[in-house]
Amino acid sequence: MLQGKLISFSPKMNGAVQDTYSGTNGLLYKFVLVMEINGTEEKGDANAKSTSPSWKTGDIYSFERKVNGQQGQFISYSKLENVSNPKQVYSGKNSSGGIEFAKQKAAECAYHATACFWADPDNKQHFKQEIYHGPTTVFYQHIVETGIEKDIWLNIAALNALVDRSEKVYRIMAVKGKKHIDLWLEAADKIKQIMILLINPNDSNAKPN
Repeated sequence: MLQGKLISFSPKMNGAVQDTYSGTNGLLYKFVLVMEINGTEEKGDANAKSTSPSWKTGDIYSFERKVNGQQGQFISYSKLENVSNPKQVYSGKNSSGGIEFAKQKAAECAYHATACFWADPDNKQHFKQEIYHGPTTVFYQHIVETGIEKDIWLNIAALNALVDRSEKVYRIMAVKGKKHIDLWLEAADKIKQIMILLINPNDSNAKPN
């Protein structure tokens, strides 16, 4: 494992869309990183599960580095671990905790869901790409609507589950007279109700329709 400072990172674009890779770990998003290793800066690729990874510029990371190409022009990084600020996890959440951290994760979840939303060819036909981030706002507002931390985490879990299912085996079908994004929110709410029942089987208010 090498160590180096993360100078910057940005999405690796394929035209107007972020480049992705689908492998054994599901859908991954490609990024271009600038790393400083032993005083020398270099540029390489790395994958992340989210469109907004928690990498922090200026911090030191450990990582694996691979070099390909006849002139060594293709560099890739994997297994990045923050050495400057290692994560501490309690009860399944980052130690910073609190409503602000929940809202941060809600924003990440909304951004990830938007990428999956636009991956549906039906949406590309019915929406203009100029409003690409429109669904991000809708998803985020839905997640944090009540302002209650526990509810925000449940909404995040439900939307992440829907996105995971949509990426692999499930497609939300169009319904005449309804916006497709509203169908997404309805599907996420149904998953949330099922999760609440799993956590508290006696909650009669959470029975799915």
